[in-house]
Amino acid sequence: MSNQIVTYQKGSSGKQADQKYCHACAQLIHIDAVHCTSCGAPQQKSQSQDIVSERVDPLTNLNSAFCVGCGQSMHVTANSCPKCGALSPNSSPAAGSKDKNIAGLFALLLGGIGAHHFYLGNIILGLLYLIFCWTFIPLIVGFIEGLIYLTQSEESFARKYP
Repeated sequence: MSNQIVTYQKGSSGKQADQKYCHACAQLIHIDAVHCTSCGAPQQKSQSQDIVSERVDPLTNLNSAFCVGCGQSMHVTANSCPKCGALSPNSSPAAGSKDKNIAGLFALLLGGIGAHHFYLGNIILGLLYLIFCWTFIPLIVGFIEGLIYLTQSEESFARKYP
């Protein structure tokens, strides 16, 4: 029963006219919802909805995965957990996201001239490092920042430097 919109026939208890059932977890959601509020699964908009009189069992649904943060069941195509907001390991990084390893190497090797700040889009800090590079203070701070970048998690780095 993959990728079909689950609804109940007229007369079902609890369901109103402006609601439908999520195709992944069978929770009630608004008829115009783009994503399920329970599992985060993307919803299809269709003029002719398939009428299915049985509910999908979330435990046996093949389109579900478990959140690495809280263990909540969610749809495999969800980018983040609807309960805790943790990023899914299957989600690809955004097109403009920066790589923490490259930023860390820039900070370790070229931190004295602020190359890592230019890479991360912090132009003003990069210019300050460049202006004060003769004092060797930016070199020391850049080395420490490089260690921080390399030891922090991908998720926290992506949150801080989108």
